[in-house]
Amino acid sequence: MIDRGVVKRLKGLTLGMGRLSRWALLVFFSLFLLSGQVSAADEGTIEVGIIPNPLAVSVFAPGEVIKGEHFTVSTRIENLGDGKIEKTVAAIHLDGKGLSLGKQKAEKRIGKLQPHEVITVDWRVKAVEAGYYYIVLVSVSGRGIAGDLTAQDSVVVTVKERRGGFFSFFQGWYQVFTGG
Repeated sequence: MIDRGVVKRLKGLTLGMGRLSRWALLVFFSLFLLSGQVSAADEGTIEVGIIPNPLAVSVFAPGEVIKGEHFTVSTRIENLGDGKIEKTVAAIHLDGKGLSLGKQKAEKRIGKLQPHEVITVDWRVKAVEAGYYYIVLVSVSGRGIAGDLTAQDSVVVTVKERRGGFFSFFQGWYQVFTGG
C-alpha cells in the first residue's frame, strides 16, 4: 500500500532534482508498480515537473582570420524564461595556443539577466598560429528559479597566412628602395 505522505514527500523531492534524477525516479516507480506488488486500490499519481533551461547562448566569429590580426568573438546571451537569472558569468575557452586573448580575462561577470533580456558579450582575440582550425567555446552559467543553469555554444575559426601576391611583391620592392 502506498502511503499518501510518501507521495507528498516525493513531489517535494522532485522539485530540486535534475532531469536525469527525475527520469530515474519515474522508471523506478514504473517498475515497482508493474511488478504486481501494488493493487489498483493502492495506485497513486506521481507528478514530475521538467523545467526547461531558460539560458540560451549563441557564439559568432569569422570563419577565416589572418595570422597576426585581431578579430571579435561575439556572444549573444538570452534569458528565455519568466524569472531572473542571477550571478551570470560568461567564459571563453580557446582551443590550443593558436589564438590569444592577450591581457584580457577569459571570464566576464554579467550579474543579473532579467526575464526575456538579451545581452551581447565580446572578446577581442588575436590569431597567433596559421594553418589550423580552432574551436572557440563560450560557456555561460548562472542561478535561476530551478537552481544552477549552464549553456554553451562554439564556433570554428581557421587561421590563414597573410596573402602574398602581386601587390605585396611591389610593396616589398618599394620598401627596399625607399628604406621603409
